[in-house]
Amino acid sequence: MTINDETRKDEDLGRRDFNSARRTLAAIYVRLGRLAEAQAVIKTLLENSPGYTLENVRLNFKDKFKNPADLEQYVEDLRKAGLPE
Repeated sequence: MTINDETRKDEDLGRRDFNSARRTLAAIYVRLGRLAEAQAVIKTLLENSPGYTLENVRLNFKDKFKNPADLEQYVEDLRKAGLPE
């Protein structure tokens, strides 16, 4: 593996690692009424993880929220931000 391959691997990992923060930031922006900013964050997330959907969120987080209504609110916020079904 060359240095460039290693750098690319690290960059790819970094983009994926920030997706958690991007989802959270987008949901926060929606709650603050800053929809354009939320949509920009989701656009970046989708550029780094094409094909990521609300269904992925539901599957990945179904056991992480104590109250199912909280998960659905999070999903709804991400929907408003532009994350596709």
